[in-house]
Amino acid sequence: METYKKAFEIGLTTVAVPEEFGGLGLGRMEECIVYEALGYGDSGFGVSAGATSLGMTPVFLSDNDEMKALAADIIINGGFAAFCLTEPEAGSDAAALTTKVREEEDAFVINGSKCFITNGTLADVYTVFASFDKSAGVKGIAAFLVERFRDGISIGAEENKM
Repeated sequence: METYKKAFEIGLTTVAVPEEFGGLGLGRMEECIVYEALGYGDSGFGVSAGATSLGMTPVFLSDNDEMKALAADIIINGGFAAFCLTEPEAGSDAAALTTKVREEEDAFVINGSKCFITNGTLADVYTVFASFDKSAGVKGIAAFLVERFRDGISIGAEENKM
């Protein structure tokens, strides 16, 4: 965490955050070079920094400036993000995911489980993929920006995979 804080202080954790939201706004090539260089010293560190960027990519590709500002505020202040697609039964096959979402009066309710989420135990914000309509395959899937503090979120045990 001490090293991450130092990387944050010099801007290496905000390379993919658009400039208008306080980041460096670099392109994918430059982003890859930064994470490769970080990974040269410690591959896990490079992956974790890159996972924050991956987690925010769907948000920054969207047309929702309010969500972009929320996500950017978390990241430019040293926070972590996570990309939540992988599931226990579906792996990383988006068409096979079983996490469901339904719309209620003023909110979306997401039900499901994710696994092997890089930064999952650290993240302040998650991009969670869920299906409105399983019969529509990948066309029935949407991504949701979910803050860690939301009711109903539980963080499982960290997996020691290596």
